[in-house]
Amino acid sequence: SLILVTLDALSARHCSFLGYQRETTPQLSGLAEQSVLLERMHANFNVTGLALPALNGYLSSVPGGPTLAESLAAGGYPHRAFFGIWHPD
Repeated sequence: SLILVTLDALSARHCSFLGYQRETTPQLSGLAEQSVLLERMHANFNVTGLALPALNGYLSSVPGGPTLAESLAAGGYPHRAFFGIWHPD
């Protein structure tokens, strides 16, 4: 299974699973322990409304390029869903 978790307005410097001394993110810490954790990710935009649709939409700057959903389907993940307030359309 593949679950991609994206968060808006959460500072990495305040996440206990990333080294913050106070236990601020116990549920995310538990998930991080059994997950692949990418500690260095860079957004293609600095505004959530533009960054997430690009992440969940086209992976290429070329119109008509593959979407994340299409790439996952080709990689053997036939069932995909996106939940959140930001959506590609």
